[in-house]
Amino acid sequence: MVGALVILLLTLGAQFSQPTDKVQAAAPNLKITQVNGLVNSRYITAPVYTDFSAKTPTGQKLSIGVSLWRATAVAKTSNGVDYMYNLGRNQWVKAKDLIPDLTINPNVEGTMAYSYNKPVPIYSNPQLTQPTGKTLATNIKLWQINRITYFWPSYPTYAYDLGNNQWVAAKYFAPIEPITHVYVGKAMMNMQDINHVASFAKTDGYYKVVDVASLSNADVYAKIGTDSQWVYVSMGALAYAANGRFRTINP
Repeated sequence: MVGALVILLLTLGAQFSQPTDKVQAAAPNLKITQVNGLVNSRYITAPVYTDFSAKTPTGQKLSIGVSLWRATAVAKTSNGVDYMYNLGRNQWVKAKDLIPDLTINPNVEGTMAYSYNKPVPIYSNPQLTQPTGKTLATNIKLWQINRITYFWPSYPTYAYDLGNNQWVAAKYFAPIEPITHVYVGKAMMNMQDINHVASFAKTDGYYKVVDVASLSNADVYAKIGTDSQWVYVSMGALAYAANGRFRTINP
């Protein structure tokens, strides 16, 4: 497609609504608003039209190598839903064509989602087009994932189902893999005083993890037995025990 496409990091004065996959094929009473912002195609090769009513296709499609496009105008339905975007020079694309084709799989790996205590918006569908008006609690940072959605070829992971069709955008989370075993050398410590050795392992090797804790600086420690059998795991990492227990020291 030969169009005005500029990849930026900030949206400049543009106001877009969430597109929907339920808009009629030829929506009447469209309102055109001039904008100056970005539209995320998610690398979808959507067809291009010459008009905002999508009656005349150009025969071209968006490039699969570009995800962010400069929009100069948006056509909205009477209820304020985005219907078409003008990507410059009357090159219009349907908002619903930019909704990804998703694959939904159960979370068999036990991955959990770390939200950084952010109030992430919740949606009722995996396409993230139907906001519930609710957000995640900010006093919780680690969330159990029931299902994961993927789409190709842009982001491998698109959304997480946190239970009861409560979908959130994966981009706001750090995926945390379970720790089941950790390598122990000799020295082990008590979390009340991590600067001094509290005990020694009889032999080097991998031990089963029974608990995991993270310091305020994000250093991760794993417990393999008693309170005097904690070992350092990694710096600046996030982790949790296989049984799902997680606690933060001095959060």
